[in-house]
Amino acid sequence: MEDQAVQQEPEDVLSDSLYTLYDYVPVARSSAGATFTYTTPDDQATLTLATPDPHHSNWNLHASSIWVAALWIADHIAELLGDFDVSCHKNVIELGSGAGLPGILVAHKFRNWSITLTDYPDPNILKSLEESIQTNQVSANARVVGYDWNLPRHGDFDLILAADTIWNSSLHDAFISAIRNNLNHDSDRSSCAFIVAGFHTGRWTVAKFLERLSASPGFSVDVVEREAQGTGRRPWCVERDNEDEESRRKWVVLITVKWAIA
Repeated sequence: MEDQAVQQEPEDVLSDSLYTLYDYVPVARSSAGATFTYTTPDDQATLTLATPDPHHSNWNLHASSIWVAALWIADHIAELLGDFDVSCHKNVIELGSGAGLPGILVAHKFRNWSITLTDYPDPNILKSLEESIQTNQVSANARVVGYDWNLPRHGDFDLILAADTIWNSSLHDAFISAIRNNLNHDSDRSSCAFIVAGFHTGRWTVAKFLERLSASPGFSVDVVEREAQGTGRRPWCVERDNEDEESRRKWVVLITVKWAIA
């Protein structure tokens, strides 16, 4: 297998070096229009992704990077899907895909699952996702759909994945509606959404989202903090004494959403 560093963009080699030498966790990798190479922790799969370069009118989407939350989902996908019967067909949707790392990895690992990658209907974002689907040879079970959360769209998905989609509090209600409209009402309540977010916009943004989510009826919500690069975990806390930006970078929040059992 080729060395991952050989295939990486220079800024990603630098990011790896900063963590190795200084224990510094970058909040994002890659850059607009660049190629990003990801290798799973077990070295069993390598993906090559096109990082989107959105139209200038959509730069505020921040879709031109691969954020630490997407990397965390990819690194821990086996753990997250541990309760799923992977031999049975599942419908999966990724909300706010960006470069599509989590969704494309799932499509690569589980060829009998159907994966829908979604993001705001910016042609450049959707084109990059289509390119990555072709490059990683998952076109048989993965597709790309433009999705504006403010517009009604209903699906029937067993699994929802979302990485760094709650940094903008003005979109919290629309995002929660997207979860509600797409999470399968299965009889055994096994369907779930995994939402992972970094703390680079602060803890209060996450707290605001959790407040809105808790106020939305019918959901069962579990929240835990996980080490961004490692296996550590700790309870979610909206405030941590003496926590600076560098310390926050070392953690993400994992939010698991299911339908509540009546």
